[in-house]
This record gives sequence, C-alpha cells and structure tokens, in this order.
Amino acid sequence: MSCPTGCAPKIAKGLSTVEGAKDVKLEDFDKGLFTMSIDAKSGLKPDAIKKTLGDYKARKIEATITGTISVKEKAFVLKTASGATYGLALADAKACCTDEKAAAKKDPAKKDDCDGCPVAAAALKAKVETLAKENKVVTVTGPVGACCEVALTIAAIDEVKKATN
Repeated sequence: MSCPTGCAPKIAKGLSTVEGAKDVKLEDFDKGLFTMSIDAKSGLKPDAIKKTLGDYKARKIEATITGTISVKEKAFVLKTASGATYGLALADAKACCTDEKAAAKKDPAKKDDCDGCPVAAAALKAKVETLAKENKVVTVTGPVGACCEVALTIAAIDEVKKATN
C-alpha cells in the first residue's frame, strides 16, 4: 500500500465483501495489517479473501480458530462448533530459525536466537499431541495455507477452559 487514504479504504472495502466478514479494520498501515472477524457458519476461505484484494497481494493470512482438536489418520484436525474442519501442521524449527535470522538482519538489535527454536518446536509438538489425544477444545493461532484444503500452521495453541459457576 502506498497511501492510507486511497489504498487502505479500498482493501478494507474489499475485505468487507468476504462472506461472513465483520469488524474489518486497518491495524497497522506500515505493516499492511488488517484484522477482521468471520462468522463461524461462513468458515475461513483464504482464496475468497485473496480474491477481494484485486491488484493487492496478501503476503500472509493468519487466523485464530477455536474448536476440538483430534488426531485422524496420524494428522491433527481442528473441528469447530459449526462443523468446519481444518488440518493442522506444526511449525518446524527450520522455519523458526529462518524467521529469527531474517529479523536479526533487518534489526541488528534483535538477537539471532535459533538455539531455542528446536526446543520450542518439541514443546509445542508435545503440547499439541497431548491436547489432541484428549480431544480438548482449544484455540489455535497461526498462518493459514490453502492447497487442497485449508490448513493452519500452529504458532500457538491454548486449551479453552470451561467456565465454572
């Protein structure tokens, strides 16, 4: 985007046409970051989001989705209350280290801390496996990919605790 008064409103208007979209907001012009909510019945459709952008390109789509996590045929699956299912993948240590090195190059004050990545990846994998074995309701956050089906790469996962009265 080159201008906050021309480009940003066009993108926001396009995003607001996505089925089920609401609360479309420009969060950070310099980063080109928009946020929006999508109702559960419509589901997450990355291709529909990209199509509404016209000539603008989305570098990354991230989502936060709540549902029940399980293991199906050795793969992690998240099923929402509305019945939508999403494949889940774990972020690998190589990607983590690539991100850390890129950030360190852009900002020398940031430390290239790849030593912690494999440990963090192993801890995340163990947490996801435990939650999936117990079919827990969780909130998953991460980048969205869409090849054959919509999938989330888990950057963070937290169990949803039931309210007690």
